[in-house]
Amino acid sequence: MEAADEAQRRKAIETEFRRLEESAMYSAQMQFEQTKQWRSVNLALGLPATTLAAVAGTTALVESTGRIAAGILALASAGFGAILTTVNASHRMNQAAAAANAYLEIQTAARTVAADRPPHLIARRGPRRPGRADRST
Repeated sequence: MEAADEAQRRKAIETEFRRLEESAMYSAQMQFEQTKQWRSVNLALGLPATTLAAVAGTTALVESTGRIAAGILALASAGFGAILTTVNASHRMNQAAAAANAYLEIQTAARTVAADRPPHLIARRGPRRPGRADRST
């Protein structure tokens, strides 16, 4: 009777680890997609800010009659720069990538436990987050 209960309990635990593995896989993919979106936002705001600043500076230095145009371009560039700083897309991009890698670690751990292979016996693979010590040693 106890053997049947133990087998049923193990099966339930394995099922839960499989569910956790699948959930972590989808969460990791979502975080990688967020990384792509924040990279796009960073480029969409950073490139115009840089280009407008360069054009404003050139206009102000080359033409004495282009002061108003240079001022408008400089203000637009400053606006893009302010939005970019406030949104902090590069930091959010790095956070999303780190979260995705953490989900991949959870996915791997769940897979190894569900397969009855202790994680400390499995060699670490995949991307590592900077500044993190190797916990498998």
